[in-house]
Amino acid sequence: MSGLTNSDLAAKYDIPLWIQEMSARITAYLQQQLDFIGLREGATGGRVSLLDYACGTGLVSRALGPYVDSIQALDLSANMVARYKDLAASSPLVSVKDATARVGNILTDELANEELHGFSIAAICAALHHVESPALAIRRLAGRLRSEGALLVIDFVEDGVQTQHDSPAEHTIHKHAFSKDEMKEMMEDAGLVDFEWKEMPGKVALRMDENHPVFRTMFLARAVCKGL
Repeated sequence: MSGLTNSDLAAKYDIPLWIQEMSARITAYLQQQLDFIGLREGATGGRVSLLDYACGTGLVSRALGPYVDSIQALDLSANMVARYKDLAASSPLVSVKDATARVGNILTDELANEELHGFSIAAICAALHHVESPALAIRRLAGRLRSEGALLVIDFVEDGVQTQHDSPAEHTIHKHAFSKDEMKEMMEDAGLVDFEWKEMPGKVALRMDENHPVFRTMFLARAVCKGL
């Protein structure tokens, strides 16, 4: 999950039990959806590359690391990237020979001329709702894919429920959730095709305020870059 919030707390980000529980559920769900994502368990010969954007402490990288050949992780927060690297040293990522993490923001021009293109998969998990312009983020991520590459978005389903307005991260949230139609439109506007949407069974508990938990449904959306 994303380092777009409270980067100075990166070392403690994964400590709260509710974050551990949510991360475990997302990890298990992603690994149950390998065919949907476009990965086959045990496939390592096809040079599958993953861009893990707004990587946070590395949830997506650790979940999909056993099934890809290279990972480029990016986050706005240097502290989150440092935490990502610490956790990677004791995770399945050690088996990914070409796995790197760095500070970066593809929504600005700072990475425009860098060789961060041609990815098999680009993923953004529990972070798009922190982005000021989700449509721009989708377009920029789509532009980093190879032909037949897939963009994955994992986030909260729009259901009328709001997170706590007094939570420490509230000021970083630009949009609390997304509908299926909204996500489809953004992906198609970015030139992606074959849109698919799945909702993770059950709800996750957000306990920023332990006395007033919020229960949300999460989705996994996927669309494909067909190239020129």
